[in-house]
Amino acid sequence: MESVQVEQFRELVGKPFSIEFNSESTLRAHLTEVLVLGKKFNQDSEAFSLLFETEQTDQYFTQSIVRIYHKDLFTMEVFASPKGLSQSSGKMIYEVIFN
Repeated sequence: MESVQVEQFRELVGKPFSIEFNSESTLRAHLTEVLVLGKKFNQDSEAFSLLFETEQTDQYFTQSIVRIYHKDLFTMEVFASPKGLSQSSGKMIYEVIFN
């Protein structure tokens, strides 16, 4: 993906992804939310974040560059940070920001 836009992800909310944290750890995840953060400085596009929920409940990976896979659409390397446990499911959420 060359230029990533928020519209590319809105229709993928609820869809399955895989997140590879390292060569030995790949987790299933679902895109749970796409949040618009505002306009990018001196650009027409918007900064946004993606929230991915994993199956983790009692551990997490530290912030790092990860590989996110969608089986039909793309693979991309992004910087992801643990956001904490979901209040509704108790599962770990990771955030990816595009700005």
